Amino acid sequence: SVFVGLCLSLCSLCIGFTALNIQRIAQRKDNPRPTLNLFGVLLNVLVGPTDMAAYTFAPQSLLAPVGALSLVLNLVAAPRLHGDPVTQKDAVATAVIVIGTATCLVYGAHADQRKLRAMDAGGPASWATASYMVAMVALCSGLAIVLFRGRHAGV
Repeated sequence: SVFVGLCLSLCSLCIGFTALNIQRIAQRKDNPRPTLNLFGVLLNVLVGPTDMAAYTFAPQSLLAPVGALSLVLNLVAAPRLHGDPVTQKDAVATAVIVIGTATCLVYGAHADQRKLRAMDAGGPASWATASYMVAMVALCSGLAIVLFRGRHAGV
């Protein structure tokens, strides 16, 4: 079902997010940790098969936007996890990507007319769109808070 595909795609997002941040922490020049880095690499290897499984349950037009969610999640987490500043340019670029992704999700290719009718009737595709929008609003709000605090803290 589409729901299983979305759940697998979200699992892949979480695995990838965790793996990348573990690797980033493990590769700090002041405290390198090769074993932790290897764990991050091995964890990242799970992303591909998880994505592949997700695409067997749901169409790409519904799952691909999860990648944009990953981008926003990493951007919001970077200041807390790594001390990286988030610039206004980063925020604008992310907003453009989120808007483009939302447009693809709403107007992307759909398999057949039954699925289009299901979207109109509140089926899985419209549920996915609503979930995506809620997640993007939450993450973008988090980004706005990070930018606001950074400005007031002089970052």
